[in-house]
Amino acid sequence: MKLLHTLALATLSAVASSAHATTYTVNDAGSGADSNLNDGMCSTANPGNGTTCTLRAAIQEANSDNGAHVIKFAPAVTKITLTASLPTITAPVVLDGTTANVASGGRVEIDGNAVSGCIALADTDTVAHTDGATGSTVKNLVVRRCSGAGIDLSGHGYTITGNRVGTNPGASSGSSATDANSAAGISVSGTIPPPAAPSITSLLATLPQGFAGVQSLQAALQALLTPVAKPNLILGNVVSGNMANGIHVFGQSTANTIVAGNIVGLSQDGLSAVPNGRGPGGSVNRAGIRVSGTAWGNFIGPGNIVSGNLGDGIALDPGAVLLPNFVAGNLVGLGSAPGADVGNAVNGISVDTFPTTSAPVNVTKIAAIIGPANTISDNKSTVDTLLDVTNGDTSGGMIITGS
Repeated sequence: MKLLHTLALATLSAVASSAHATTYTVNDAGSGADSNLNDGMCSTANPGNGTTCTLRAAIQEANSDNGAHVIKFAPAVTKITLTASLPTITAPVVLDGTTANVASGGRVEIDGNAVSGCIALADTDTVAHTDGATGSTVKNLVVRRCSGAGIDLSGHGYTITGNRVGTNPGASSGSSATDANSAAGISVSGTIPPPAAPSITSLLATLPQGFAGVQSLQAALQALLTPVAKPNLILGNVVSGNMANGIHVFGQSTANTIVAGNIVGLSQDGLSAVPNGRGPGGSVNRAGIRVSGTAWGNFIGPGNIVSGNLGDGIALDPGAVLLPNFVAGNLVGLGSAPGADVGNAVNGISVDTFPTTSAPVNVTKIAAIIGPANTISDNKSTVDTLLDVTNGDTSGGMIITGS
């Protein structure tokens, strides 16, 4: 099971690198603002100095300066407890939390202090950056106790990898509701206008029948959709313990989001439940991974381990879609080793979707492709189903394929 998770992550991560220019090093764990956005220096002091660069100031500088940027952390900064919400990132950045801190698995901890918003990116057109944060990467952070989503993405072209979202710094079985972000762990909402969807007829004609073909299927879909929407890559994160859904992909303008190689609803070792869906809001807020709101052409898999959540493991309920969403190559309800009782509280995979018949029309007449190579077991639905298709109705354009 660990091999499935690791292979998927290694393959997809290869696409997530690019060249960057200005580097800002966060050396102050405070929440102060940059003192002068015109001096090119990250500093809360006036005049600026080299010792008061907060994360807030680094984001402000990156947003105001042309070009792409790197934000990293000095070795002494291993935790930032926010006293105010961070600004939305509207510049292409690599936000890199890699550190030597063993307790957090080599990640800087961002603590929202239960009152502050944490990491948000938007493709908003600004004077300095016409595509906003498109092309950004957020990696190797612990993001916990945030007001709202831990990581909130608006737009396309983002890579989110290696983070622990909603857990304690070690992402251990000791993670509790006090570590949770108050909404989803990772929220993804696209911004593309409804397009004429590319043809995926050739892809649908040759669907694979086993795990070995899942990565090629995912890559083929991504290539077809990239001219319409740059891919969002959600790779190799632990997203557990959040108050709402673990990973939520939603909206008609959201396509080409790849969710692969993540642990969702479990501890880092994949053996203990750290459930998403701890908060209010009922079933719509309790899935490990949810695709909703007419989002289309997204791919859940391969290599996700989605277990321990307080609702469905994977909820595919976007309603009318322009192209099918895909769910393939996942472990749903199982842990990383035999014997772990970590089933999702309801269904393994729940499906409620249909092809849109209003312009632009879903010409494939297919709304969801489930498989191949999903292993679904040990979930706890009261109706004793592994995969739930709404009311048992399979007429809504679903294909369940492979083993």
